[in-house]
Amino acid sequence: MRRIHKRDGAVLITAIYCSVAILTAVLLYFTLANKIHGSVNWECNLLKRENAAIQAEAIVKCWFGSSVSGDGFINTSEFIPGSEPKDDPYMDLPEDLLQEIRNQYKDICIQATIIDQNYGDSFVSEADKMNVPRGEPSMLLIGAEGESRDVCFIKRYHIRITSAYSNEEGVPIVLSENVLVLKEPSGTIRAIPLYTKKQ
Repeated sequence: MRRIHKRDGAVLITAIYCSVAILTAVLLYFTLANKIHGSVNWECNLLKRENAAIQAEAIVKCWFGSSVSGDGFINTSEFIPGSEPKDDPYMDLPEDLLQEIRNQYKDICIQATIIDQNYGDSFVSEADKMNVPRGEPSMLLIGAEGESRDVCFIKRYHIRITSAYSNEEGVPIVLSENVLVLKEPSGTIRAIPLYTKKQ
C-alpha cells in the first residue's frame, strides 16, 4: 500500500510542476504578445501622424503653387530687392483648406502656416525657434550661353506643417519646406519647391 501512495505523490508533484511550467509559459507568451502589440500600435500611430502631415503638406503646397500663379496673390512690388520686410510674415490660408484631412484624422491636430521669409526684426526670435531663415527678395539672371540674359526676381517662402495627437503631449512631427517664387520677365509667377525637411 505504501508504494502506491508514494507513486500517487510523485504523480501529483509532477502534475503540479508541469502545470506551473505551462502557466509560466502562457504568462510569458501573453506578456511578449502585449509588448509586441504595444510596439506595433506605437509605430502605427507614428506612421498615421506622419501620413497626415505629408498629406497636409501636399495640399498646402498645391494650393500655394496654384495661388501664386494667379493675379494679385503676391504684390509685384514685393519682388524688388530691398523691398520692405514684413512685421507679420504669416500668409492667410483658407480655413477649409485642410478640412478634409482633419475629418479623416479626427484624433490628430494638424496645423499649416506659410511664412514670407522677408520678415522684419520683430519676427527674428520666433523665426529662430522655428528654424526659418531670412530671405530677402533677389534678382536672378537666366540665359543660355551666347544669348542675352533675362532678369527674374525671386521671393522665398517657408511652408510649415505640424501634426500631433490631440491627447498626447509628445513632440509633434514638423515638416518644413522652402519654396522659391520666381517672377519671370513676362510677368509669369510660379512656385519652385526646393526641399522638405522633417524635424
